[in-house]
Amino acid sequence: EVRVAQTSSEQFAARLRKVARERARWARRQGITCYRVYDADLPEYDVAIDVFQPEDSDGECLVRIEEHAGRHRSDSERVAYRLADATALTRAVLDVPRDNVVVVRAGEVASSRVAIVREGSYRFEVNLAAHRTGLAPEQRCVRELVGTQSKGRRVACLFSTGGSALVHAVGGGATSCVVVDASKGHLDGVHDLMRANGLANARCTYACVDVRPWVARERQQHHTFDLVVCLAPLWL
Repeated sequence: EVRVAQTSSEQFAARLRKVARERARWARRQGITCYRVYDADLPEYDVAIDVFQPEDSDGECLVRIEEHAGRHRSDSERVAYRLADATALTRAVLDVPRDNVVVVRAGEVASSRVAIVREGSYRFEVNLAAHRTGLAPEQRCVRELVGTQSKGRRVACLFSTGGSALVHAVGGGATSCVVVDASKGHLDGVHDLMRANGLANARCTYACVDVRPWVARERQQHHTFDLVVCLAPLWL
């Protein structure tokens, strides 16, 4: 039995249980070990819930619950109750221990909880405790599209986004790629990711510069690309 404050808790639990079961079957068929099971489907529970199956987990999964920022936050006490409800219900419905649940609060400084997961034939390191994990489940369709559209093309990835789009582009047969990000740390992480997937020798250029001036210069010099992937941070 789970004690909760919201009257809609049964509806939330039923929906989470149904979707989680369906998505788990789909993920096994697709060879995917990270997927979303809930995304603010009910206004009372304004969170996103993702399931991760790390490589070295011995069958145990990790669950990430992220509170959406800037919505329904006029009553901070009620928001806190709802997040506590969502966390307790998620643990009960998905049958995961407390230590395997990572809660990411809106407006709080990100910490670290790293796991290695797979998406098809690719391997990714994700930080479940960060606001940007490097492998957002809701952007999987974009990554898959990049992979199918990159063969024989010149690709530009604006903002590193953990390197996930670059991995799909190179794996999809891109003839050349350029990654542009103002953070050297982000680009170093992309290098590591490419090595982890056996793609270190791919024809890639890494530009550690601010993206917007870089785009302006490329336009002035009439440089073109066949495919541009732009997954900008939320604060831009």
